[in-house]
Amino acid sequence: MFDAAAKAIAQMFSPPFRRVLLKSAGLALLLIIVAAIGLQQVLTWLVVAGQRWAESNVGFTSYVPVSVLAWVLTVAAGLGVVAGSIFLMPAVTGLLAGFFADEIAEQVERRHYPEEAPGHPLPVFSAAWQGIKTALLAILIYLVALPFLLFAGFGAVIFFLATASAPK
Repeated sequence: MFDAAAKAIAQMFSPPFRRVLLKSAGLALLLIIVAAIGLQQVLTWLVVAGQRWAESNVGFTSYVPVSVLAWVLTVAAGLGVVAGSIFLMPAVTGLLAGFFADEIAEQVERRHYPEEAPGHPLPVFSAAWQGIKTALLAILIYLVALPFLLFAGFGAVIFFLATASAPK
C-alpha cells in the first residue's frame, strides 16, 4: 500500500494528474460560488423580512436602529458565507475528487502496473457515496479543529494541520 501511495505521489505533477486536480478544484469552486450566492440571497431575504416585521411591530420610531441592525446582519452574513466557503473548499474538493479517482487510478496503473489487468471504475453512485463520506469526515475534522482557531497563532497551525490531514 505504501509503495502504491509513493508511486502515486511521485506521479502527482504529471499532466493527467494536474488535469484531474484542476477539474475537481474548478468544479468545487463553481459549486461553492453558486451555493454561497444562493445562501447570501436567502440570508439577505431573511434579514429584510425580519426588518419589515420589526418595523411594523415596534413602530415607526424604530426605523433607524432596525435599519442599522439589518445592515450589520447583512454584512455579517456575507462575511460568514465567505469564511464558510473558504473553510469548506477542501471538503468540497474532496467530494468532487471522488468522481475523478478512477482517472487517477487508471494513470497510475498504466504507468506502474502495465502487466496487470486494469481495474474497473466505480459506479457513479458508489463514487458519490465515497465522496460524500470523505467530505463529511473532512468537515468533522474541521469542526473539531475549529475551537482551536481562538488561540492566536496556535489555532492557525492546528487548522492547517487538520486541513492537511483531512482525507482527499
